[in-house]
Amino acid sequence: MARNYYTEISVDHPTVELLDGLSFQFFDFKTLATSGVQEYLVEVPSGVDTVFHGRSFSGRGANLKYEVFSSPTFSSEGAAMPSRISNRNGDFAGGNQAMIWQSPTLTTDGTLVDYDEVAGSSSTGAGNKGSTGSSASQAFPIIMVKNSYMMVRITNLSSTVPGNYVLKWYWSEVEK
Repeated sequence: MARNYYTEISVDHPTVELLDGLSFQFFDFKTLATSGVQEYLVEVPSGVDTVFHGRSFSGRGANLKYEVFSSPTFSSEGAAMPSRISNRNGDFAGGNQAMIWQSPTLTTDGTLVDYDEVAGSSSTGAGNKGSTGSSASQAFPIIMVKNSYMMVRITNLSSTVPGNYVLKWYWSEVEK
């Protein structure tokens, strides 16, 4: 007896990009000294549509501020961080076109487009609800402006306690 089977698979666009090897992840982690600042410069390439899917930002030890600025001006991009960018499809050898640098030399911040704070541990334990805070926005996906830059700044708001953070960004690059 012959049988006919019909199967339909439906996946969302980010999953298609992941399967095609066009989906990427960046991560970094640091300890910020008291009142310390870490900045990143993100280049959005001109040859592809860059779709930002989300981010994860968590902190421990001190209250931390996360800010994103569009259209910053700078005199130096800083140190490139290609080793912290990976293709989320491990079977695909293709690379990303977007680039991320740390510690740029900025002239102006640009326009503030995203902001969050995470609460670290209380040094006295009073009111401490845990040693880790996290922040993730639900305003994704976002299609980034081609041939532009974004600047991200993480600031330790404490003048007495160092703070640790872990940062991850997720995006896809689709050639048109």
